[in-house]
Amino acid sequence: MQYPDPPQDLIQAFRSVRQNETPTPISLTNTENIFHIDCHLDPVTQQPFVLWGDIQQVFNGALHIRDKTKVVPFLKGSDFNILEPHRITAVPNVVLDVIVGCRMNNYIPIPPRMDADHAITKGKQDCAGNDTITANTLIKTEQEFTRVLVRASRRDEKAQIIVGDIYRDGKRLRRDLPKAMDWYLKAAEQDNEVAQCRIGDLYYRGLGVSRDYKTAMAWYRKAADKGDAGAQNKVALLYKNGKGVAVDYVQAEVWFRKAAEQGHMVAQSNLGFFYGNGQGGLEQDYAQAMWWYLKAAKQGQEHAQCNLGVMYHDGTGVSPDYARALEWYLRAANKGVNDAEFGIGLLLYNGHGVTQDYEKAVERFSKAAERGHLRAKECLKVEEERQRVLEEEKRKREAFDPIRANVWLY
Repeated sequence: MQYPDPPQDLIQAFRSVRQNETPTPISLTNTENIFHIDCHLDPVTQQPFVLWGDIQQVFNGALHIRDKTKVVPFLKGSDFNILEPHRITAVPNVVLDVIVGCRMNNYIPIPPRMDADHAITKGKQDCAGNDTITANTLIKTEQEFTRVLVRASRRDEKAQIIVGDIYRDGKRLRRDLPKAMDWYLKAAEQDNEVAQCRIGDLYYRGLGVSRDYKTAMAWYRKAADKGDAGAQNKVALLYKNGKGVAVDYVQAEVWFRKAAEQGHMVAQSNLGFFYGNGQGGLEQDYAQAMWWYLKAAKQGQEHAQCNLGVMYHDGTGVSPDYARALEWYLRAANKGVNDAEFGIGLLLYNGHGVTQDYEKAVERFSKAAERGHLRAKECLKVEEERQRVLEEEKRKREAFDPIRANVWLY
């Protein structure tokens, strides 16, 4: 289900309160300690609510929500089961307490755990996983292309996919998406799951055809039903994001698991995310989350690596281990994960597991901020303020000349 965008002023105020800590009264005007999160409107009741996942992105280690001494429960359906995705009723003009199970960082929340939605267009594993034919690495000369084209014309499925890839990517010939589709269709008509998944990709991305998530899902399902792990992961993502189908976290979990059990690293990372956040009908289980993240991370999945860094950083499901957090952050940052870059900066800034180094921390924050990382931008503002205070103190010290002061005493 797609939720309607909330009015711009429909937001809920939150602050973090540590577990077993007695909260003190707070005003909405206390902007220093309050975070505001957008609300959504229930399409049936038109009542505002806040998604639990949005809260967890800001407050790592969030356990539950409290309004003074009253616990705010998750909303339930007519069958008294908790609605998916988890959500709470918004309480306008009130600062709700987010009870956290670990100490929040003084400046900026630790990076959120991310799923790998990007993988539907950028993932390193394509529809057939490691068996996928990569045309651009196989075809290096015009003669090789001619030989493959002959095989394709003789109904060789793999050759047809290679020719389709060449026309799709435009690296050996001029890009021609309609021709790419034609060759994929020839292979798909022979029930080839790789070709079926390729066609799904074209419809998903709107390449050479109008973007059509429903048609993309139909093609992905053809390949997924044959056991193709990459297609299974993409079916799961469409269910998770409600593209071409209604949002269905339970079905998303089913398909993520099918792909993950075949070793698909992106699906493993996504299944870890579901366990870590208690989605898809799963009980929140940090041990299972870490298990799946590790399987994906060892294969090089960058978001799983970043999420392991987060878990070791804030001690989610494990004892805090800043050295391991740094190790996983570095692996992910080297692959361009912005949250990992920010996490490294946070460790450097606070001297956690490393020698405190403001200059190197700023380098990391700046790199992340240049790519749009909001919390990194906030950290840079914090550092600017720290520098301003230091300069002010230095100016005051220099303004006080003890020799001159002694002269003035006479």
